Amino acid sequence: MYCSVGRAAKMLRTNTMKMKQLMGDGSLDWLNLRVNGRLVVTASSIAAYRRKLIENKRREHQAR
Repeated sequence: MYCSVGRAAKMLRTNTMKMKQLMGDGSLDWLNLRVNGRLVVTASSIAAYRRKLIENKRREHQAR
C-alpha cells in the first residue's frame, strides 16, 4: 500500500519538506510511479518510522 507524500506528512504530523528530507536520507521508502509523476511513500515504512519515533520518546521519558 502506498500513500502520497502529503498524506504521509499528515500521518506523521509533519510537513512535506521534512518528508522529503526523510525520503532522501533513507528513513522512508518511496517510489515515483511515473516519470515526473507523483511521489508515494510505502505504508510499511511510515509505520516503521512511527514505531521508531514512539520508541525514542519512551527512552527519553525513562531517562528522566
